[in-house]
Formats: sequence, C-alpha cells, structure tokens
Amino acid sequence: MNTAYLSTTDHGARRMRQRAISQADIERLLRYGRPIHKHQAVRYVFDKAGRKRLERNEGRQAIRLAEHKLDIFAVFSRTGALVTTGYRTERIWR
Repeated sequence: MNTAYLSTTDHGARRMRQRAISQADIERLLRYGRPIHKHQAVRYVFDKAGRKRLERNEGRQAIRLAEHKLDIFAVFSRTGALVTTGYRTERIWR
C-alpha cells in the first residue's frame, strides 16, 4: 500500500483521536510496518523486521522517541480507507 492512504472513515478518525495516534504515526506504520491480509482488510503492524528497518532508516533516536507508538496497528479496507487503529496488547497470529 502506498504511504499516502486514500481516506479515513469517520470511525477511523474517531479512534485515532481517542487513542492519540497521529497521521505521522500511521504513515510511519505504512512505511515500515508489515501488512497482514485477512478477510476483506489489510492490517499493518510493526514486527521485529519493521522495527529494525525503522532504526536503520531513521536512527535509534527515532525508536526511542516513538517507542510507545511501535505497538500500534491500523486496519485498512481493500479500497485503502483507514477503518480503525489501536494498540496491540497480544501477539499477532498469522
């Protein structure tokens, strides 16, 4: 998926505000995160490899500054609309 997603649903925008997840956080997730295709949606998460890519490209300081945001996930519809966001609390099963 392109780093500039097409749109955000009302629900997705509300969840971003409620959970203090910025558009920059979502764009970083799209750039370095891992897509998991399930059902009619694509979920992006930071896996170990994504965290290493982030550190390699933006430096260790970026990891320290955004450490609490590395557990976010974002769900996109097949059309590219942001459906919801949140923080992972469990392991992701593939």
